[in-house]
Amino acid sequence: MVPGAFTGESPDYHSAGKAILRAARLGLAGTLAFANYDGDTRVYATKVIDVKNSTRGTFVMLELSTCNGPAPISSWSRSSPLSMEVAEAGILSLEVKSSKMQSTTLLVTAKLTFSSNERLDDPAAVLNRNGSVWQTFDDSMHQLRTLPEPSSWNGIPPASPATQCMVAIAGGPVVALKKPNRSPVVCSQAGIILSQEQSDYVRTLTETQTAEVIANSPPGVGKSMMVAVA
Repeated sequence: MVPGAFTGESPDYHSAGKAILRAARLGLAGTLAFANYDGDTRVYATKVIDVKNSTRGTFVMLELSTCNGPAPISSWSRSSPLSMEVAEAGILSLEVKSSKMQSTTLLVTAKLTFSSNERLDDPAAVLNRNGSVWQTFDDSMHQLRTLPEPSSWNGIPPASPATQCMVAIAGGPVVALKKPNRSPVVCSQAGIILSQEQSDYVRTLTETQTAEVIANSPPGVGKSMMVAVA
């Protein structure tokens, strides 16, 4: 970062803006790489020892082991994506929900993705079937491409909320806060009235030119609906 680029009598917005975008790309690249850091690159023989259907989807329990011992439990943590191939169903996509060691075998409970579940007329058909399983990795390049190149800084309007937010974060002028209208937001299409907190969020984003608003609350309080309305 260019020292004092956004402060003083003659701030260098050109150099500092490009530095911000370079730092953002480097940070995102590191984050995406770290997501694959603990991944397991080996292919394991597996057997489906249980299949359960619920309102939350179809879950299968797998046994993972090799001649050299069980798969490392640290690499098969919750939300890890994986693929499983069985003769009766082809290659299926799953997501780890839990894993535990039992003697020399790693037991993994995984949820079938929606697309894989749709392909199976009867998920129980894979019960007691042998196959192979491996973790899948995302090259993440499509996510890096969503960030503008450093050379694109000059094309971003200086008065835009996004520019003002980045400048403020880097030590430049503080973004002036504007209080939104505090009347409740009515979503006529869904027939609902948002709470005061939800309404404040929606009106802040849509009426005050605020670059971003962070919503932090427990699951089930209506964040998704609030973002959809905004």
